[in-house]
Amino acid sequence: MLIVTTDEVPGRRIDTVIGEVVGLTARTLNPFSEGIKRVDGRATKEMVPSLLRWRRDAIANLAAEAELLGADAVIGMKFDNRILSSAWTEICAYGTAVLLVPTAVRADNIGRARPAPPVAVRLPTVDPMRYLPSGGSGTSSDASGVDPAGVDMSGSSGGLGDGT
Repeated sequence: MLIVTTDEVPGRRIDTVIGEVVGLTARTLNPFSEGIKRVDGRATKEMVPSLLRWRRDAIANLAAEAELLGADAVIGMKFDNRILSSAWTEICAYGTAVLLVPTAVRADNIGRARPAPPVAVRLPTVDPMRYLPSGGSGTSSDASGVDPAGVDMSGSSGGLGDGT
């Protein structure tokens, strides 16, 4: 049984979505009876292994439910927890049970974790002084009467309102 936290599996596609599956485990809130705290209040060496075991128990129950439904994978697996009472807590693993099928692997993706970076392109340099007004006239056209954007500013080419 494949269980992943991602919504996709590389090299496979989802053929059938079976539905949500949940795996639960309940634990007492008494740290002494669970073996994660000593009588003097300090944590024991068993704290981390115990916490991992509880999560693994929830995942095992999740996998059992998914297999019972005929799934071969669970995608989007997450954990949740809540306090049920003053004495108990619930640890929940949940996800989506699916059936996966292999997909064709593209040769350009083999051995590459991400696409190649784009090739750097050298842009032509632009003289910013070209776009400043000349001689304080308030226009940005050059002596030919054409502004840097290519618009004729001389008024000699005709156009709207001159009857030509």
